[in-house]
Amino acid sequence: MKLKMPTKKVYEVKQGSNLVEKIRLFIHKVTDPLHPKVDPKRPEDVKSLSLPFSREKQHLFDLSDKDKFFDSKTRSSIVSISFRMAVKG
Repeated sequence: MKLKMPTKKVYEVKQGSNLVEKIRLFIHKVTDPLHPKVDPKRPEDVKSLSLPFSREKQHLFDLSDKDKFFDSKTRSSIVSISFRMAVKG
């Protein structure tokens, strides 16, 4: 099972062209009442690079917060595969 995990390297997402940015802001303003009022975990303009995890390259990955290392989708996939393997024998 190859899991893509966040690395230590982060990069800043640059804003699009002026027209694209105006359209995005307009759509965001129109759909703003539909979005839940939740504080973002990190700024939207900073993204982390994700790579398939391997123990040989463990030094590249951000292992500082082991409780939040896996997102909920990945965690549920791991549990599902573990249960299937346990049932098969």
